[in-house]
Amino acid sequence: MPDLPTLSGGLVGMLAYEAAGLLEGHAYPQGRGRPPGAPILLLLIDRVAVFDHRLNRLCLVAHVQPDGGYREGVAAVESMADLIRKATPMPPDGPALTEGRLAVAPNFSGDMFKGSVRRTREHIAAGDIYQAVLSRRLSASAQEAGFRLYRRLRRTNPSPAMFFLRLPDLELAGSSTEPLVKVAGDRVLTRPIAGTRPRGEDPEDDRRLAVELLADPKERAEHAMLVDLAHNDLGRVCVAGSVAATELRQSRTSPG
Repeated sequence: MPDLPTLSGGLVGMLAYEAAGLLEGHAYPQGRGRPPGAPILLLLIDRVAVFDHRLNRLCLVAHVQPDGGYREGVAAVESMADLIRKATPMPPDGPALTEGRLAVAPNFSGDMFKGSVRRTREHIAAGDIYQAVLSRRLSASAQEAGFRLYRRLRRTNPSPAMFFLRLPDLELAGSSTEPLVKVAGDRVLTRPIAGTRPRGEDPEDDRRLAVELLADPKERAEHAMLVDLAHNDLGRVCVAGSVAATELRQSRTSPG
Protein backbone atom coordinates (compact mmCIF):
# COMPACT_ATOMS: atom_id res chain seq x y z
CA MET A 1 0.00 0.00 0.00
CA PRO A 2 1.60 3.30 -1.09
CA ASP A 3 0.29 5.33 1.86
CA LEU A 4 1.81 3.09 4.52
CA PRO A 5 5.00 4.31 6.22
CA THR A 6 8.27 2.54 5.45
CA LEU A 7 8.20 0.95 8.90
CA SER A 8 4.78 -0.66 9.16
CA GLY A 9 5.48 -3.91 11.00
CA GLY A 10 7.37 -7.13 10.49
CA LEU A 11 10.59 -8.19 12.18
CA VAL A 12 12.15 -5.59 14.48
CA GLY A 13 15.16 -6.25 16.66
CA MET A 14 18.92 -6.51 16.64
CA LEU A 15 21.73 -8.62 15.26
CA ALA A 16 24.98 -8.41 17.17
CA TYR A 17 28.10 -7.79 15.10
CA GLU A 18 29.21 -11.34 15.90
CA ALA A 19 25.96 -12.78 14.50
CA ALA A 20 27.50 -12.54 11.02
CA GLY A 21 30.03 -15.16 12.08
CA LEU A 22 27.25 -17.51 13.14
CA LEU A 23 25.64 -17.21 9.71
CA GLU A 24 29.01 -18.16 8.19
CA GLY A 25 29.34 -21.21 10.45
CA HIS A 26 31.89 -19.76 12.90
CA ALA A 27 31.76 -20.27 16.67
CA TYR A 28 30.27 -17.48 18.78
CA PRO A 29 32.84 -15.66 20.96
CA GLN A 30 33.14 -16.78 24.56
CA GLY A 31 34.76 -15.28 27.66
CA ARG A 32 36.02 -11.69 27.48
CA GLY A 33 35.10 -11.33 23.81
CA ARG A 34 31.47 -12.38 24.26
CA PRO A 35 29.09 -9.41 23.92
CA PRO A 36 26.17 -9.01 26.34
CA GLY A 37 22.83 -10.50 25.39
CA ALA A 38 21.87 -12.93 22.66
CA PRO A 39 23.46 -12.62 19.21
CA ILE A 40 20.06 -12.29 17.49
CA LEU A 41 16.87 -10.88 19.03
CA LEU A 42 13.88 -10.28 16.75
CA LEU A 43 10.26 -9.39 17.51
CA LEU A 44 7.38 -9.95 15.09
CA ILE A 45 5.48 -6.65 15.22
CA ASP A 46 1.85 -6.49 14.06
CA ARG A 47 0.81 -3.23 15.79
CA VAL A 48 2.70 -0.05 14.92
CA ALA A 49 2.37 3.66 15.72
CA VAL A 50 4.53 5.70 13.32
CA PHE A 51 5.02 9.44 13.85
CA ASP A 52 6.24 11.50 10.89
CA HIS A 53 8.23 14.40 12.38
CA ARG A 54 8.40 16.21 9.04
CA LEU A 55 4.65 16.12 8.35
CA ASN A 56 3.65 16.09 12.05
CA ARG A 57 1.40 13.12 11.34
CA LEU A 58 0.71 9.93 13.31
CA CYS A 59 -0.11 6.71 11.47
CA LEU A 60 -1.51 3.66 13.29
CA VAL A 61 -1.13 0.27 11.61
CA ALA A 62 -2.61 -3.10 12.58
CA HIS A 63 -1.90 -6.30 10.67
CA VAL A 64 -4.69 -8.88 10.62
CA GLN A 65 -5.59 -12.03 8.73
CA PRO A 66 -7.19 -11.29 5.34
CA ASP A 67 -10.27 -13.42 6.06
CA GLY A 68 -12.58 -11.73 8.54
CA GLY A 69 -9.91 -9.60 10.17
CA TYR A 70 -11.27 -6.14 9.36
CA ARG A 71 -13.14 -5.65 12.64
CA GLU A 72 -10.17 -6.96 14.60
CA GLY A 73 -7.92 -4.44 12.84
CA VAL A 74 -10.28 -1.54 13.52
CA ALA A 75 -10.52 -2.51 17.18
CA ALA A 76 -6.73 -2.72 17.46
CA VAL A 77 -6.25 0.73 15.89
CA GLU A 78 -8.92 2.25 18.15
CA SER A 79 -7.27 0.68 21.20
CA MET A 80 -3.88 2.16 20.22
CA ALA A 81 -5.48 5.56 19.63
CA ASP A 82 -7.10 5.41 23.07
CA LEU A 83 -3.75 4.63 24.73
CA ILE A 84 -2.12 7.56 22.93
CA ARG A 85 -4.90 9.95 23.96
CA LYS A 86 -4.42 8.94 27.60
CA ALA A 87 -0.62 9.26 27.50
CA THR A 88 0.99 11.93 29.67
CA PRO A 89 4.05 13.94 28.58
CA MET A 90 7.40 12.87 29.95
CA PRO A 91 8.83 15.21 32.59
CA PRO A 92 11.73 17.39 31.45
CA ASP A 93 15.19 15.86 31.67
CA GLY A 94 17.34 16.68 34.65
CA PRO A 95 20.98 17.81 34.53
CA ALA A 96 23.13 15.80 32.15
CA LEU A 97 25.77 13.46 33.50
CA THR A 98 29.16 15.12 33.23
CA GLU A 99 32.16 13.37 31.75
CA GLY A 100 33.92 13.46 35.09
CA ARG A 101 31.14 11.52 36.80
CA LEU A 102 30.86 8.81 34.15
CA ALA A 103 33.53 6.11 34.55
CA VAL A 104 34.05 4.26 31.26
CA ALA A 105 35.77 0.85 31.26
CA PRO A 106 37.05 -0.88 28.08
CA ASN A 107 36.73 -4.64 27.71
CA PHE A 108 40.51 -4.83 27.18
CA SER A 109 43.41 -2.44 27.69
CA GLY A 110 45.19 -0.20 25.23
CA ASP A 111 48.27 -2.46 25.23
CA MET A 112 46.10 -5.47 24.45
CA PHE A 113 44.48 -3.55 21.60
CA LYS A 114 47.88 -2.58 20.18
CA GLY A 115 48.91 -6.23 20.34
CA SER A 116 45.80 -7.17 18.37
CA VAL A 117 46.71 -4.56 15.74
CA ARG A 118 50.22 -6.02 15.42
CA ARG A 119 48.91 -9.57 15.05
CA THR A 120 46.32 -8.43 12.51
CA ARG A 121 49.00 -6.75 10.40
CA GLU A 122 51.05 -9.94 10.54
CA HIS A 123 48.07 -11.99 9.33
CA ILE A 124 47.50 -9.52 6.47
CA ALA A 125 51.19 -9.65 5.48
CA ALA A 126 51.06 -13.46 5.54
CA GLY A 127 48.00 -13.50 3.28
CA ASP A 128 45.74 -15.12 5.90
CA ILE A 129 43.24 -12.24 5.72
CA TYR A 130 42.97 -9.06 3.69
CA GLN A 131 41.14 -6.88 6.18
CA ALA A 132 39.85 -6.86 9.75
CA VAL A 133 37.84 -4.52 11.96
CA LEU A 134 39.20 -4.20 15.49
CA SER A 135 37.24 -2.47 18.20
CA ARG A 136 36.91 -2.13 21.94
CA ARG A 137 33.64 -2.23 23.85
CA LEU A 138 33.26 0.56 26.42
CA SER A 139 31.01 0.05 29.45
CA ALA A 140 29.68 2.58 31.94
CA SER A 141 27.10 2.69 34.72
CA ALA A 142 24.47 5.39 34.23
CA GLN A 143 21.81 6.68 36.58
CA GLU A 144 19.15 7.14 33.91
CA ALA A 145 16.77 4.84 32.08
CA GLY A 146 17.55 3.97 28.48
CA PHE A 147 14.93 6.21 26.85
CA ARG A 148 16.17 9.30 28.69
CA LEU A 149 19.68 8.54 27.48
CA TYR A 150 18.30 8.19 23.96
CA ARG A 151 16.62 11.61 24.23
CA ARG A 152 19.92 13.17 25.28
CA LEU A 153 21.66 11.40 22.40
CA ARG A 154 19.06 12.72 19.96
CA ARG A 155 19.72 16.29 21.09
CA THR A 156 23.51 16.12 21.31
CA ASN A 157 24.26 13.88 18.30
CA PRO A 158 21.35 14.00 15.82
CA SER A 159 21.83 11.59 12.93
CA PRO A 160 19.77 10.25 10.00
CA ALA A 161 19.45 6.82 11.63
CA MET A 162 18.53 6.84 15.33
CA PHE A 163 16.89 4.11 17.35
CA PHE A 164 15.72 3.08 20.78
CA LEU A 165 14.60 -0.48 21.35
CA ARG A 166 13.43 -2.04 24.60
CA LEU A 167 13.77 -5.82 24.66
CA PRO A 168 13.53 -8.34 27.50
CA ASP A 169 16.53 -7.67 29.79
CA LEU A 170 18.09 -5.30 27.24
CA GLU A 171 17.68 -1.71 26.03
CA LEU A 172 19.39 -0.43 22.89
CA ALA A 173 19.95 3.18 21.87
CA GLY A 174 22.03 4.38 18.98
CA SER A 175 22.81 7.09 16.47
CA SER A 176 24.39 6.48 13.07
CA THR A 177 24.99 8.36 9.83
CA GLU A 178 25.56 5.11 7.92
CA PRO A 179 22.72 2.91 6.62
CA LEU A 180 24.02 -0.65 6.60
CA VAL A 181 21.52 -1.98 4.07
CA LYS A 182 18.08 -0.93 2.83
CA VAL A 183 15.62 -3.06 0.88
CA ALA A 184 12.75 -1.39 -1.02
CA GLY A 185 10.75 -3.62 -3.33
CA ASP A 186 13.28 -5.54 -5.42
CA ARG A 187 16.13 -3.06 -4.87
CA VAL A 188 18.87 -3.39 -2.27
CA LEU A 189 20.97 -0.38 -1.27
CA THR A 190 24.09 -0.09 0.84
CA ARG A 191 26.01 3.14 1.35
CA PRO A 192 29.21 2.57 3.37
CA ILE A 193 31.08 5.55 4.79
CA ALA A 194 34.79 5.47 4.02
CA GLY A 195 35.99 8.62 5.75
CA THR A 196 34.74 11.54 7.80
CA ARG A 197 35.64 15.06 8.77
CA PRO A 198 34.10 17.26 11.49
CA ARG A 199 31.55 19.83 10.37
CA GLY A 200 33.01 23.25 9.58
CA GLU A 201 32.15 26.57 11.14
CA ASP A 202 30.18 27.64 8.03
CA PRO A 203 29.23 26.32 4.55
CA GLU A 204 32.52 27.50 3.05
CA ASP A 205 34.45 25.60 5.72
CA ASP A 206 32.32 22.52 4.99
CA ARG A 207 33.25 22.73 1.31
CA ARG A 208 36.94 23.05 2.13
CA LEU A 209 36.81 19.98 4.38
CA ALA A 210 34.93 18.01 1.69
CA VAL A 211 37.65 18.80 -0.88
CA GLU A 212 40.32 17.75 1.64
CA LEU A 213 38.47 14.50 2.35
CA LEU A 214 38.06 13.60 -1.33
CA ALA A 215 41.76 14.27 -2.00
CA ASP A 216 43.08 12.17 0.90
CA PRO A 217 44.88 9.07 -0.53
CA LYS A 218 44.10 6.97 2.54
CA GLU A 219 40.38 7.82 2.42
CA ARG A 220 40.24 7.14 -1.34
CA ALA A 221 41.90 3.74 -0.85
CA GLU A 222 39.48 2.86 1.95
CA HIS A 223 36.56 3.99 -0.20
CA ALA A 224 37.66 1.75 -3.09
CA MET A 225 38.01 -1.21 -0.71
CA LEU A 226 34.55 -0.68 0.80
CA VAL A 227 32.92 -0.34 -2.62
CA ASP A 228 34.52 -3.65 -3.64
CA LEU A 229 33.40 -5.34 -0.42
CA ALA A 230 29.84 -4.02 -0.77
CA HIS A 231 29.73 -5.24 -4.37
CA ASN A 232 30.84 -8.72 -3.28
CA ASP A 233 28.42 -8.85 -0.33
CA LEU A 234 25.41 -7.84 -2.43
CA GLY A 235 26.50 -10.19 -5.21
CA ARG A 236 25.95 -13.13 -2.86
CA VAL A 237 22.22 -12.41 -2.48
CA CYS A 238 21.26 -10.39 -5.58
CA VAL A 239 20.58 -11.47 -9.16
CA ALA A 240 23.85 -12.17 -10.95
CA GLY A 241 25.03 -9.14 -12.91
CA SER A 242 22.56 -6.74 -11.27
CA VAL A 243 24.91 -5.13 -8.74
CA ALA A 244 26.40 -1.78 -9.72
CA ALA A 245 27.82 1.32 -8.03
CA THR A 246 25.47 4.23 -8.73
CA GLU A 247 27.64 6.78 -6.90
CA LEU A 248 31.36 6.99 -6.19
CA ARG A 249 33.29 9.31 -3.87
CA GLN A 250 30.32 11.54 -3.03
CA SER A 251 30.48 13.72 0.08
CA ARG A 252 27.44 14.29 2.29
CA THR A 253 26.85 16.36 5.39
CA SER A 254 25.03 15.32 8.52
CA PRO A 255 23.87 17.37 11.52
CA GLY A 256 26.33 17.67 14.32
